[in-house]
Amino acid sequence: MSSDPDVVSGTVGPAAVETVPIWRRLIGPYAWRLILAIVVLDVLAFMFVPPFPKDAPGQSITGIADLINANLEIPAPVVVLDLAPDPNAAAPGLVSFHPSISAPILTTWLVMALVLLVGYLSTRRMADIPGRYQNFIELTFEKLEDWAVSLGGIGARKHIPVFVAFFLFILVSNWSGLIPIFGKFEELRAPTSDVNVTFGLAIVVFI
Repeated sequence: MSSDPDVVSGTVGPAAVETVPIWRRLIGPYAWRLILAIVVLDVLAFMFVPPFPKDAPGQSITGIADLINANLEIPAPVVVLDLAPDPNAAAPGLVSFHPSISAPILTTWLVMALVLLVGYLSTRRMADIPGRYQNFIELTFEKLEDWAVSLGGIGARKHIPVFVAFFLFILVSNWSGLIPIFGKFEELRAPTSDVNVTFGLAIVVFI
């Protein structure tokens, strides 16, 4: 019989259980090898199978715009409010800077306002003895929290607020495209249908 107090009492000490996510235990020791393999593969692919402009095989690319056009279909967003109108300005290229409010930006603000309003109304009357509505909100948050912890381990708990915010924003953005008025007015466009919004969310996550 063991004399370890943790074993005798039926509990396990903090040193006995390692709360490391399974993906980190499997990939961690080999992460640098995977990164090196990806870089080598990209270099070899660029040398032996060079990219070419869209619908122009055999020709060499002239810049980053050719790569983007060859891999993405980007519908141009409608400009709702032009903050620097210039009738003599040339047509903008694929990547340009012009101060304006486009349809995805406008609908993004509307979605943000809706999510913030729902969040405020859901938490402004929190009580020690919750009612049905507060129970529903707390249960939803706890389920999302349990899901994130089961995927990323206990260290993912501190990222739950960001995860929930992204989940609600993307959910409402996708559902906004189902509203009939979004097909009637060009000024209203589902934010997640614009690749710029996707890039923005990705940059926030990685940073």
